[in-house]
Amino acid sequence: MGKASAVKLATLLRKLIRDYGGTKKDFGHTVLLDSSTISHLLSGDAHYVLGVEPCLRIAAVTGSSPSALLRAAGKADVAALLEQLYGKPVLRRMPAIRLSPDERRGLKYFRALDPRTRNAFIHLLGAAASSGVPQHNDHNNGRRRREARARRQVSAA
Repeated sequence: MGKASAVKLATLLRKLIRDYGGTKKDFGHTVLLDSSTISHLLSGDAHYVLGVEPCLRIAAVTGSSPSALLRAAGKADVAALLEQLYGKPVLRRMPAIRLSPDERRGLKYFRALDPRTRNAFIHLLGAAASSGVPQHNDHNNGRRRREARARRQVSAA
């Protein structure tokens, strides 16, 4: 792969990893690439070539166009063949819902629950979301208010 293609691939991968929402390590683990390979690809190192299968795994994980990834990786012939067989991805694909690593982990745990527990959990989440149950930030704000009040009392004394 030439330097220009390597830089184009690095730019695309940076965007996909940023949109993915996790660390480079999380991303690499999900797409089955080690941290060293990810780092070399992100640096635009022309000696590291991304194969067809990793391109397709990245596309599947990120919901991005396999053709765009394949072209950026210098595999335009494979991208053209896939488009010839299956049509242009932009025309047939619905936008993917991207989940953060925490959301993926939560979904994994949720799917492991039995149906009855899932239903109870859904009701619990719904009640918490609609009843004004303090969220994480609300709790911190209350603590901050109490600490500020205590500082004012100490300084007034």
